[in-house]
Amino acid sequence: AGELGTCPASVDGVVVPDSTWTTDRGELPRGARLRLHFDGGRLVEIETREKDVLDALRAHVDSDANGRRVGQIGFGTNVAVVTPIGSLLQDQKMPGIHLSLGHPFGELTGATWTSAVEVPVLIRRPDVSVDGTVLMVRGRYTTGILG
Repeated sequence: AGELGTCPASVDGVVVPDSTWTTDRGELPRGARLRLHFDGGRLVEIETREKDVLDALRAHVDSDANGRRVGQIGFGTNVAVVTPIGSLLQDQKMPGIHLSLGHPFGELTGATWTSAVEVPVLIRRPDVSVDGTVLMVRGRYTTGILG
């Protein structure tokens, strides 16, 4: 497999997802370019030129009190996976990060809150830092985290 995941305490910044992304209610239109802005672990702004995607995503995440909350964040660790194949469970193993809005998978992450919404988002070549430590640069793990 090759994935490490948790429910984060907070997520701040801008995420620009790669390629196709889905909701737990089905796939939104392909090709929509998104910029998702996060503050304090919540989605605070959605940017896209696609009004139908914007309306559908807003309606979906706002259908639950915790729908805009980042419920899961995962780091893909299988360096043998070099490109998405279109299967979310496999694509999440590719080096990079993914996060899910809504459902925190509390039975695995220890989160004490719930959500009926789940929107997975994949980012293949992110720059990632946690508490000032750089973990990834353009989707490649830094050697400094290995000890």
